[in-house]
Amino acid sequence: MRTGRDVRSAMGRAGILLTLLLGGCTAVLGLDAPKLAPCQDGGCGDSTVADDSAPGGDADAGPLETGVDSGADAADSAPTCDNAAADAVAALSAVQCGGGCFPVVYCTGSTPVCCQTTTGGVTTYACTASETSCTGYPIACANDDNCPGTEICCHFNTKITCDTTANCQTNELVCRPTVTADCPAGKACNVPITIDGVTSPYLACQP
Repeated sequence: MRTGRDVRSAMGRAGILLTLLLGGCTAVLGLDAPKLAPCQDGGCGDSTVADDSAPGGDADAGPLETGVDSGADAADSAPTCDNAAADAVAALSAVQCGGGCFPVVYCTGSTPVCCQTTTGGVTTYACTASETSCTGYPIACANDDNCPGTEICCHFNTKITCDTTANCQTNELVCRPTVTADCPAGKACNVPITIDGVTSPYLACQP
């Protein structure tokens, strides 16, 4: 009959044997001893997963603002040009000089004629004393209100000036799109006038 000492001695020898066997398997099979997953408890410091508990952290947060305007904002900020002849904002006797994509002034007094010049591909409009003093294309009127009596404002190859109805074709009548009386009945004011190869801010009536 075994005593308690014999039992404890046998268990001790069994433990030593098991340790030797496990060590032998590890060495023979090349297996590493088991380890706990490093992020099992408490997470890893360099984890890419969002942490809602961090200050300001929000796993459901959307993308950050980049400062780039949206397509709509860009469109709103882009420059636009109104190539329609503007209504006279000065006295009716003043001649609109420029407009649309060009700076606009109103010619009257000692410089009543507008002069369009194009130099090096750049077109400008400025007031001058007379048609003959203009070194480019003279514009003595921009609508019928700039003309005396029954004369009308007409576009010719060499100038825009006041003349009789008989001398001006319908499609050469210089007009304002917001004044229906500038064109004959049924004719819209929407024909851009080209001057020296440049689309001017002035319009003519439909033919």
